[in-house]
Amino acid sequence: MYVIRTHTVELADKRFLSSDTLTEMTAKELRTAEAENRSGIEYNIVTAEMARRYVKQGMVHETGLWVDMDGKVRYAKAGE
Repeated sequence: MYVIRTHTVELADKRFLSSDTLTEMTAKELRTAEAENRSGIEYNIVTAEMARRYVKQGMVHETGLWVDMDGKVRYAKAGE
């Protein structure tokens, strides 16, 4: 499944800074990550369509998705 991991930190001047990264996780990996309850990290499941749009927009991701020369979002095969 595709998950957006949001990491939020509080700066010294009390402002907040956050970053989103699209990742791939199994349900078990997500449960484990959420159980660790790391401060400032939130996980949100997204649909495959939302993940494709996210990658196509050039956002940060740790997935096998990529955009080909025709602008189509593809999933990398082993060895690519």
